[in-house]
Amino acid sequence: AHPHCTQPGPTAMGIDLKAGGRKTKGFQRKEPKTDNIYVRLLVKLYRFLARRTGSKVNKTILHRLFQSKTNRPPLSLSKLGKFMEGKADKVAVVVGTITDDVRLLEVPKLRVCALRFTHTARARIVNAGGECMTFDQLALQSPKGENTVLLRGPKSHREAVKHFGAPGIPNSHAKPYVRAKGRKFEKGRGKRNSRGFKDNRLCALRWPMRTPQERGMSHAAVAMGVVGGVLSMLVASACAAWSLPCARAH
Repeated sequence: AHPHCTQPGPTAMGIDLKAGGRKTKGFQRKEPKTDNIYVRLLVKLYRFLARRTGSKVNKTILHRLFQSKTNRPPLSLSKLGKFMEGKADKVAVVVGTITDDVRLLEVPKLRVCALRFTHTARARIVNAGGECMTFDQLALQSPKGENTVLLRGPKSHREAVKHFGAPGIPNSHAKPYVRAKGRKFEKGRGKRNSRGFKDNRLCALRWPMRTPQERGMSHAAVAMGVVGGVLSMLVASACAAWSLPCARAH
């Protein structure tokens, strides 16, 4: 204890926090964030199956049940039918939502297990002679994940992803947030400070600085040009001193 401290025992010490917090890179979820009791029950079921069967399919399904909604993108019927070509005897497993696609005219016969189906997608699958399954039904039919095909939807097709990046700069395909297509709404963006920002790379692309050698001039031509410029300046200064008319080359 400190000599001036009246209380017995060691003094309280603080903890040394790491910069940026104690979570290290690569932190993964151990349970879902949602309070949905049905998802929680599925996690309990597949945690047991992953531990007792050792199946990689069950481990993958369990891991995807933990993920956020952004990491569980929907899958359309057209993509589902394309991925399941020649796999009529297998069950398509999607830890996410199955959505309808009006561009698909004929839906093939499919057996699909998913967390959720839209109303029209479920109706079209059932009318085509297929089957819409839940994950507890899948666990009863194939507890080791046999005869299944794990599928996922595209993560990069969200509207927000189209706006990632800086629009208007060279080689950028980012979609701008435009309030209107009028005269004063993001016209000339990136060229002036008054229009969002000014990118000097645009100026460099339009008017690149080239050396005399890149313009096809030799070292002798460059030297002669420098000497000629100096002589013309001397002649002009002498003429001005003697008040003589100076001839100009036209």
